[in-house]
Amino acid sequence: MAEHDLTRQLCGFLDNHMTLALIQNALDKEIYKREQLITSKLKVLESAHFFDAMKEVYHDVKATVPKEVLEKEEAFNNHVDSLSEELSKVYDVFSKQEVIDAISASYSNPDPAKLTEKLKEHGFEPKMLDTMFKAARAYYDLEQYATAGTMLYNYRPLTSDPSKRLSALWGRLAVEIMSEKFEEATEVLGVLQSNIKETSLEPLKKLQQRAWLMHWSLFIFFFGDNGESIRISHLLEKFLPKSGERDQEKNEFIGAIQTMCPHLLRYFAVVAVITCPKRPDSRDAIRDIVRMIRHKTAKFSDPITQLLECIYIDFDFDKALELLSACEKVLDLDFFLTTYRTDFVESASKLIFEVYCKIHSSISIQFVAERLSKTASEAEKWIVDLIQSADLSARIEQAEGYVKMLHEPQSTYDQVLDSTRSIPLRTRALLDNFHRRGTRKPHNKKKQDK
Repeated sequence: MAEHDLTRQLCGFLDNHMTLALIQNALDKEIYKREQLITSKLKVLESAHFFDAMKEVYHDVKATVPKEVLEKEEAFNNHVDSLSEELSKVYDVFSKQEVIDAISASYSNPDPAKLTEKLKEHGFEPKMLDTMFKAARAYYDLEQYATAGTMLYNYRPLTSDPSKRLSALWGRLAVEIMSEKFEEATEVLGVLQSNIKETSLEPLKKLQQRAWLMHWSLFIFFFGDNGESIRISHLLEKFLPKSGERDQEKNEFIGAIQTMCPHLLRYFAVVAVITCPKRPDSRDAIRDIVRMIRHKTAKFSDPITQLLECIYIDFDFDKALELLSACEKVLDLDFFLTTYRTDFVESASKLIFEVYCKIHSSISIQFVAERLSKTASEAEKWIVDLIQSADLSARIEQAEGYVKMLHEPQSTYDQVLDSTRSIPLRTRALLDNFHRRGTRKPHNKKKQDK
């Protein structure tokens, strides 16, 4: 049951509060042994300072709460109490209308030094910054997300440290996600994406930050607006280049997927398949995903990526149809994708037969009916809908029970475009192969020297 589960891989890129949601999903669906998940849950609860929740878990498993847990709870409560005393002055300063207006104005014209001098007139002291940052973390762990968000909003324009400004942005994003304010989270996501691009970080650090950003965005795009297709399509728009688009930053996101988190291919693939009938750009995303699979630049495989491999690389349509049931099981267990199971299966079925239609001159209606467990009349109607939605040229020969495909040759422009779009992926594959060969020991070198 856990063969294709991604809980472990995803949690490595998530905040503790987000991780708990995935662990609970694994518990509810019994993906792993309960004892194993309870142990993991307790560790995360402790890291997040969720001591009341820890006590409930110990009570449920009929175990005594360890003494060290109670000691850590007391230490955390003392920490919060000490911060509360220091925060009284902070609240006095930041509750003034002049300060509120100055903070708001500073976001359009940031100047930490100038803002600090201005706020000093209202009682602000630079040492308050450290208190504000610690308090934001504490309030976040107390699940007082609104208070934590306000603290970070006030903190960010006052600090001149780029790394702390970036940390404050990550905090803001976490707050909006956990508060389920997905519109605000989308806005912060965009600001954070720009900051990662512009901040002077080592290439590896930037790669890690982009990997984290994509993982956190799953909460926004799969749960915002009750999971409408418009919302989930933003995942593709944010991180994958469109046809003919030369976007170095989006190529960097592809690089992050290939090197750090190839398991994210599942989510990009699902979104691309579901939105394919409505959004032409989704076909570009499918091409990118298929190229990564073909060139093995992203080493990940599950029934969903195997399905695309069968459709676009092997042209094995019978196996693709067989994989649909395996895809359903994977989607049903996945925390982010469980509500998209029906949409995916329907869209994937259409995609299979769309490609099948493109490479065959005629299709038996009875063949389609058998493969989809439909009657001949149902299959005919289904094919008509597919032809219209996929913008295919075809003629139905009802007497013979066949659909005659009217193929149009691909333009030279499209052929060239398809070829050039794969160059970055092929280049990366060549470089990866070169580096692998470069690390091998030269077994024959001594013989040659002799």
